[in-house]
Amino acid sequence: MANALRGKGRPHKLSEFQLRWDRPSQTWQEQLAFVQALTVRMGGEIGHVDDRPPGH
Repeated sequence: MANALRGKGRPHKLSEFQLRWDRPSQTWQEQLAFVQALTVRMGGEIGHVDDRPPGH
């Protein structure tokens, strides 16, 4: 479809639309740090399981 609507430019290659899997995997610690940073940027607070009030 992209090639049908591209106009007079060069044809698109399939590789331009495929996901790239050549990035290294993230550790769970890196994923946690990323999610915590997003939480803080959106105005949230970082809590811990031990900080929850009883009954939650």
